[in-house]
Amino acid sequence: MTTPDPVPKPPSASATRPPTPKSASPAPTPTPSGSKAAATTWYTSSTALAAAQRMAAAEVVGDPACSVAAVGQLDPNLLPRAARIGVGLSGRYTCLIV
Repeated sequence: MTTPDPVPKPPSASATRPPTPKSASPAPTPTPSGSKAAATTWYTSSTALAAAQRMAAAEVVGDPACSVAAVGQLDPNLLPRAARIGVGLSGRYTCLIV
């Protein structure tokens, strides 16, 4: 599984609030004996990209097109478990579509 590179925080963000602690990767979900865990396919989505651009332009987190929206680094525990996840990035804004 490939995740987008984290975007560094601008200097002003660290001066106004404490840094967010880095989250450990989520523990793998156990699967029944004899079955294989399905791998997630990450792809660049034009819909997710457009949503991320709208969020960046408005400087607001959240768009109806996104299953998960974030500014800055995503918390791995919030990522959906899905076979395919569309990704869109614009500046520090991220949109994921399941």
